[in-house]
Amino acid sequence: MKGTLFLAIYLNSLFSFSQTQSESITNIARFIESTIQIPFKAKVDNINGIVKVSIMLDENSLRIKYEISKTLRKDCDNEAIRVLKLINLRNLNNAFPNKKKITFEINFSNENIINYYENYVFELFDKKNKKVFDKKDANLMRRFLVDTLTGFPLGNVEYFKIRKEKYEPIGYYKLKIDNIGKHQLEILENTSDSLIEFNYSQEGFYGLQPNFFGRRFSNGQVAYDFHTGKTFEYFPNGRINKVTEKDNNFNEKITKWYANGQLAYEKETYLDSKKIVEKYLIAYDTLGNITLSDGNGLLEYFEGLNLSNKGKIKNGKKEGIWEGKNIITQNILYSENYENGICIKGTSFTDKGNIDYTEPEVNAQFLGGNSELGNFLNKNLIYPINAQKDRLSGKVLTTFYVCTDGSLCDFAVLLGVSPELDEEALRVIKLQNGKWKPGLKRGIPVKSKFNLPIMFQLF
Repeated sequence: MKGTLFLAIYLNSLFSFSQTQSESITNIARFIESTIQIPFKAKVDNINGIVKVSIMLDENSLRIKYEISKTLRKDCDNEAIRVLKLINLRNLNNAFPNKKKITFEINFSNENIINYYENYVFELFDKKNKKVFDKKDANLMRRFLVDTLTGFPLGNVEYFKIRKEKYEPIGYYKLKIDNIGKHQLEILENTSDSLIEFNYSQEGFYGLQPNFFGRRFSNGQVAYDFHTGKTFEYFPNGRINKVTEKDNNFNEKITKWYANGQLAYEKETYLDSKKIVEKYLIAYDTLGNITLSDGNGLLEYFEGLNLSNKGKIKNGKKEGIWEGKNIITQNILYSENYENGICIKGTSFTDKGNIDYTEPEVNAQFLGGNSELGNFLNKNLIYPINAQKDRLSGKVLTTFYVCTDGSLCDFAVLLGVSPELDEEALRVIKLQNGKWKPGLKRGIPVKSKFNLPIMFQLF
């Protein structure tokens, strides 16, 4: 888990800020806070303290030198410099015009204790499989070999039952490293950023948190992390991509950056009448110019390398005509008309003709809807005899993809209960093959991921 970050910025002389300058300083601080990752060994050693680094600029406002005036330890010093090198230079010059020296003070503060010995991480869990840090509260221990630089697991995850201060081996789970495909390139990225992402988890995982150990690119950079109630997604170049924060009602606050380190936009999403509503708060173009503030203005956001989505925002919501354009061919791919954030009508322009729609995105759905899905599960789900004898019950969280023709593929268990119950849940999911309607994006079928919980309950 990443620790908290305190950031202070000092200048070699005092000057007054305009609104634009103060916004640039705030954006730089947020970029640093979201991009920095406390080194694994610093977490292990519970290191807390400050690294103070100055950026020296030449007469053309180009970075020429990084100077540490207060060191903490080598790995923290290197991490501080790594992140400062990733700051968007235009933002730096806007925030500190005509300055030859800018000093950043970064406080590394760990939040959780990591039990580590001879290249192994040790974790404790209570009787409810909740992670604890005091041995007297623990019922179970697990350990796994890790990379000493990153903390990522390298081998099997071993489990031990704790009985009267003795550790009794009870088995292990294999480390599962999934190739989840190439990173989907975004605007301002190039083909060298098209790297494979790998997901680290336990194979055949049953009940303990966390199953998920992290996600990395093939160049070693962290791709995805979760801590402090937020998810962090990164670009292969090491910069922050997106931060998502959810509340208990599944409302989200999303902060998005471009690959060049410039803040792209902030938005909120929430449910209203069973529909997801987006509310944009502020937006910038790729050069750092504000195009939307206080929920009003113009917004352009991108999908992949080629698709530009552009239109007006009023009171945080889409308003009027929105168009999607291929920025290479300049072809208009779709046009949508919005009123108060609601799509009144949309049209996709394809080689096979125009496709009209009113819902820009439609989730994949079981034929007949959720009620028919419930009936199907009740009719086909079989409670394994051995699981009944052992009084095993609980919720198996499954995942799969619905393809463009309605067929299903890539079945997996995200959160299991036992081998028998997990296998039964997957068997019933696979029986649904061909009984789904594919998801639609602007009227066009798309392959989409679906998570489905299967409940086993004894009476």
